[in-house]
Amino acid sequence: AAARAGQPASALVTRRVWARGALHSHTACLRAGGVGEHDAASMLRVAALWFGSRESANGSKNGSPLGCDEEVLPLLRRVPAWKLLPVVPQLVSRLGSGAPADAELTAVLVRVALCHPHHVVPALVALANGSALAADELTAQFRPDTAKLEGAKNTLDALSQGRPRCLALVREYKALASGYLQLAWADAKPLMTAVM
Repeated sequence: AAARAGQPASALVTRRVWARGALHSHTACLRAGGVGEHDAASMLRVAALWFGSRESANGSKNGSPLGCDEEVLPLLRRVPAWKLLPVVPQLVSRLGSGAPADAELTAVLVRVALCHPHHVVPALVALANGSALAADELTAQFRPDTAKLEGAKNTLDALSQGRPRCLALVREYKALASGYLQLAWADAKPLMTAVM
């Protein structure tokens, strides 16, 4: 791996030690009580370290050699839910990645959604509706990532399971999204000609 990245093995080990130290320092800052002015920056840095480690594992030269999801997600479980809000879209986009930590990521998203459903549920519903395309939009060049769609659906199911209020909220968001889709697919030409 070090040869692929064009770095000597000792430099790669040094970067890994630095990245892990940075990860633990930023999550310790996030776990500290109260509202800190550096919370959003720390959360974004944790996300950058984590996502960079994924790129590094896939052979990218620019990724940080942190290691794997199993190191980041347990730390995220200990961070207060409201401090994770800046990276909810990035977390949702990692669903269905096939990593062994998908269940852990779902647990983190469910925890945040229970406290802040208005931030998480719309993103999950939007991703779950990723295959809801008009016939002329579905092309050979664009096919939705079914693993991500299933990941979003599974997370919505996990959020709704045994929680009647969450189930009602998810159903309402799905109905709202369906209404918006129907509106988007409606033929506007008759309305445009009537206005003109």
